[in-house]
Amino acid sequence: MNYEPVHKNTCPECGGESHVLRTYYTDANDVARRRRCKQCDHRFWTLASGEEPLSNRDYRVRYPAKGTQRERYRLVKIERCAQG
Repeated sequence: MNYEPVHKNTCPECGGESHVLRTYYTDANDVARRRRCKQCDHRFWTLASGEEPLSNRDYRVRYPAKGTQRERYRLVKIERCAQG
């Protein structure tokens, strides 16, 4: 089964992969993230409004087997369960 991240926030300058520097919460309970591009070092903001609950019947969260304890709990993969 293929694993895909729920959100992939690419750099608006070069299209490269980014990572989160800091996470903030707005007064409207939205999530604002300060990000940095891994390729060109461009820094930018993203805004995630509202969180959508995932059904335990439809989705499964997978923790990586390797890495530090912090990495294993922060870098999860979400997979959609097979229907049928």
